[in-house]
Amino acid sequence: MKLFNVCKRSNNKTELIGEIIEEDINIVLYKCRIKEIDNEKFINWAKNRLPDIMRIIEINRYYKKNKLKRIPGVIYAWEKDNKFHIYDGIHRFLAAKHRKKDMTFLLQVRKTKNEKEIIDECFYLNKIQFTI
Repeated sequence: MKLFNVCKRSNNKTELIGEIIEEDINIVLYKCRIKEIDNEKFINWAKNRLPDIMRIIEINRYYKKNKLKRIPGVIYAWEKDNKFHIYDGIHRFLAAKHRKKDMTFLLQVRKTKNEKEIIDECFYLNKIQFTI
């Protein structure tokens, strides 16, 4: 596993403040802080459903009740047009964004021009079923 220090991209590329934890050709995994990111650069992917405010409120309550300092799981985003299009984890991300306390999160960014790769990964991530 590679470990890099603070990443702040420039030269007309997307700027993201975070720590690169792992990097390969098309995917970068970051550790970020909600309060340090540029919220305008994070948007819901156009093919994703619209965020449900009731679900965001429930998740926020869960964070508060359990005194979480990190968003559970990974937030998945596609870097396109100088923005991060969140295709999985939008409700968890928005719940953390609206908290008064700062939270850290893992952000996996896929860098591709081929949206089909995002569609396939989104389908796979949401196809996983849990048994109790």
